Amino acid sequence: MQRYQLVNACVHAAIAGLLYLFLRFGVVIEQYPYADYVRGGAILLLPFLFNQSGFISNMLIEKVPLVSRAIRRTLSGKDFIEGDWPLVVMEDDRRTLKYLGFLTIAYEGGQLVVSGDDWHPDGREAVRFRSQQSRFEGRMLHYWYAQGLSHMTQFGYTRMHFFPEAGQVQRHAGEFLDKEHKSPPFFAKRLKYSPLQRRLVTKDEKFAAAKQFWAELEPKLRAMPEVRIDRDFG
Repeated sequence: MQRYQLVNACVHAAIAGLLYLFLRFGVVIEQYPYADYVRGGAILLLPFLFNQSGFISNMLIEKVPLVSRAIRRTLSGKDFIEGDWPLVVMEDDRRTLKYLGFLTIAYEGGQLVVSGDDWHPDGREAVRFRSQQSRFEGRMLHYWYAQGLSHMTQFGYTRMHFFPEAGQVQRHAGEFLDKEHKSPPFFAKRLKYSPLQRRLVTKDEKFAAAKQFWAELEPKLRAMPEVRIDRDFG
């Protein structure tokens, strides 16, 4: 994501700052024992750091527990969409429930990754899905996915609209735009955790969260004169 390039710029600036300090205070180093070793180590270290700046930036953005997520949240601001999202998938009539689901948006391998599960209303597993490639821009997430039950054998393209248009993202609606579907819509709401609450991890917990979301959403859908994917349903 473009905003995360700021981390790379900061890493370059920090390395450049070290180089400046080395050049600026090189004379001071000469006053101490082992100055030759210090100077030699710096000459070897600084080019190595410049060469590895991309790797260092990626580590800071993605791999450092707690710190990386805090960096991404800060840089994304109100457009931060990572987290857990109970969801519902509708039939083609856009009124009848087809699946209850639960998806997670996370940052992996330099991009946002969407993954999760859908279940039939009676709790039977319907499908598992995971994005293969994604692009997020202007509060819209485009992603190409693979899905299946025991094996990922179906592939397609999806887009999500995030709401509200201003302020912190709280909801999204999407649709499938591929030959595997007839464009049934889906709706989701960001799951909020209290500071001491653990994330939902079991199938029963996720299914219950999706059922609760459907109970909140169904009256709204029935009251809407038309169900448009690009319109906030909150």
